[in-house]
Amino acid sequence: MFEFLRKLRSGGKSLEQSVGRPLELENGQAPGLLSATLFAVSFAVVAAIVWASIAEVHEVAAARGEIVPLGQIKEVQHLEGGIVDQVLVSAGDRVEAGAPILKLRPEAVTSDLGRLQDRLAWLELEDMRLEAELSGAPLDFGARENGYVQAVMQQKATYAANIAERGKVLDSLDARVASRQSAIDTLSTEITLLERQLKTQRELYSMDATLMTKGLTTRSRYLEAKAALQRVETALAAAMTRLAQAVDGRAEAQADRAQASAEYTRRNTDRRAQIAEERLELARQITKYSDRFDRLYVRAPVAGMVKDVVPRSAGAVIQPGQVVAEIVPEGQELVAEVKVRPRDIGHIKVGDPADIVITTYDANTYGKLPGKVASISASSFPGGEGEPYFKAVVELVSDATGTAANYPPLLPGMLVDAGIVTGSKSITRYLLKPIYRSFDKAFSER
Repeated sequence: MFEFLRKLRSGGKSLEQSVGRPLELENGQAPGLLSATLFAVSFAVVAAIVWASIAEVHEVAAARGEIVPLGQIKEVQHLEGGIVDQVLVSAGDRVEAGAPILKLRPEAVTSDLGRLQDRLAWLELEDMRLEAELSGAPLDFGARENGYVQAVMQQKATYAANIAERGKVLDSLDARVASRQSAIDTLSTEITLLERQLKTQRELYSMDATLMTKGLTTRSRYLEAKAALQRVETALAAAMTRLAQAVDGRAEAQADRAQASAEYTRRNTDRRAQIAEERLELARQITKYSDRFDRLYVRAPVAGMVKDVVPRSAGAVIQPGQVVAEIVPEGQELVAEVKVRPRDIGHIKVGDPADIVITTYDANTYGKLPGKVASISASSFPGGEGEPYFKAVVELVSDATGTAANYPPLLPGMLVDAGIVTGSKSITRYLLKPIYRSFDKAFSER
């Protein structure tokens, strides 16, 4: 009885053990395939943990921007402004240096320039007239008579009137001088005769005085001789006085004539000096307006591609100093100018590598362009949505064409996505980062 119960108990335990085993282990030995599988899985898990602790991935700061030339885009401005007559190029056109971009209406410039040129021609004709008046030479305008007929006629009329007036004044003064000279000549002759007569009367008076002393003549005859002598002396003195007055009158008339001639010369000389000064100023203004006339054509300062033209059609008004076009210079290296978020800027430095994706090209087909950070702005710029950003310039590390050998051509203005490598960390650290953050915030709530 006890033996039966013992066997039954041992049989039940064996039954329990056989029920708890898989069917494959009923024979009491695990198969080799299962052991190998368990070993391989365990090894793979351990290897993955080790690899995740050793292997590192890049930390990348994403930024968006566009392709721009390394040099500045040339802004074309107009100094005086005006009204557009023709727009000669459009955005996307290639232009050579000095090629016209647009033309302004010439009416205002040509009107002012023509007025200045007419004034200068008038002054030149007037100066030639004054020179002829001063020298007394015949007035000859030469070839200018054909270009300014009306002005030439006016100057010739003025010349004739001035010559006639000057001749009239000088003739009047010459007549005064001649009159005084005639009086001098008459008085000189009269004085000569009176001097001869005085000599005779003195001899007669001397003879009568001698005879009177000897009692050989009458007293009345003596007195008559003396009176005659006195009359001649008085007449001679009067003639001498009139001669002196005539000489003074002639000198005065000659001085008046010289003064009139000098005044005429001075007036014309002063006017010629004023004309010379005014002509110099007009020449400067004409040069200025000639330059302005040349600037009726707004020209490209450099060869390149037109990025934008502000006036779209004829009739548009351009303000002085307004930007009328933007030109991207050709032959300059292209770079990516990207906007970096403030939270990433502290991790970026000059020389950091970057991967550039041109959004217009498929990255799976053409790949990415390698680059490196060339410069970072010193301060932030206000963003369009209120969030500030920093500017970073990324140089494209490629061949001289600005692109990789199998990459399509790049154009300024193309949008780019840049991934700037700021560092690296292990996969384990990357996976455990949320846990680290939770530890930093754990037990800190109020």
